[in-house]
Amino acid sequence: MASIIRPTSISLVGLLIFLLSACASGAALSAMDTTATVPAPSVTAPPIAIPSEPLAPVDAPTATPTTTELDLAAMDSMAAMAYQNLGVMPTDVKFVIVQQEIELLIEPGDSYPALGWLQSGDRIRVNGTSLDGLWYWVDCGSGMVGMCWISADPAMTEPAS
Repeated sequence: MASIIRPTSISLVGLLIFLLSACASGAALSAMDTTATVPAPSVTAPPIAIPSEPLAPVDAPTATPTTTELDLAAMDSMAAMAYQNLGVMPTDVKFVIVQQEIELLIEPGDSYPALGWLQSGDRIRVNGTSLDGLWYWVDCGSGMVGMCWISADPAMTEPAS
């Protein structure tokens, strides 16, 4: 009976020949130098222009007082500008007592998210008021950082000393 060569046998023989030839060429590749380095690009900063004459001093801008219920001109001008830039006005109120449960907000206004709640009887330190006077800027509480706001409505908060 004659031996039959199956196609899978031919495929295996072809694969074996391919692998042997690849190993032989791999030996030639390993003899090549693969440690060639590419030089790093050189970066040169543009020259810095140095004026030949000293610069003239510049007068600091002065704050223009605005008409408000409080006299900002009596305050330190830097403090007054900082308060106005934050949208805050100084106030004589140092603390308030919460009259009923109210939200502690991230911005002055009813449409902002609540950070938490204050309970009736809570005493909280006041840092200022909103420009319209409807909201108190208060301490946020333990572990919280930023500006927190509560209503300045007398039905909700009462100034305290």
